[in-house]
Amino acid sequence: MKQNFAFRSPHNSARINQKSPKNESNKYLEPSRFPMKAVTDFYNLPFSDDKRTLRAALVSVVISFFRESVGMVGFITEQQSLMLLLQSKVNELVAAYGVSFVEFRAIHALVYMALAFGRVRISIDAYIDFFLPRITLKLQEAIKCASFDANKIYAAIIYPIWERNDLCGIREKLVCNSILLNREMFAKFVRLE
Repeated sequence: MKQNFAFRSPHNSARINQKSPKNESNKYLEPSRFPMKAVTDFYNLPFSDDKRTLRAALVSVVISFFRESVGMVGFITEQQSLMLLLQSKVNELVAAYGVSFVEFRAIHALVYMALAFGRVRISIDAYIDFFLPRITLKLQEAIKCASFDANKIYAAIIYPIWERNDLCGIREKLVCNSILLNREMFAKFVRLE
């Protein structure tokens, strides 16, 4: 007998024991929407073995993801980390291996809090060098699959760099930022007489 549990509050008390329609689904929890092509494309990239270039790609994606956020640049909170992983569809990747969203969220929070030692945020360098490998190990334990490695998470995070879409994506923002920061490289000097 399957029971539907929910917290009682004035907002959802009428919805207890009601089933949601089958066509309505959470976009974050559908494993089929994860671009599995990202993982295979990642291994075909010329820099997939170059750790320095891979780290630079991760740093650029993480920083560009939070460039409009108010606050300290170069640091990431637990909530921002979760949003980054959700938008990168890492939760869908681990859902394809059988890890539920609640378990993924719990592993994420526990690994982050253990690394942060009570601080609100950690540096992006610590996030890439320590957090991502540690969460990969914990997810490996939950999945019980040795073939799940950090490269799968890295592929999901940097996938927006080579993903094509009609909107201004991360790749376009990175190009615009590099042009704005290095104007002397792209400017044509005109002599006014």
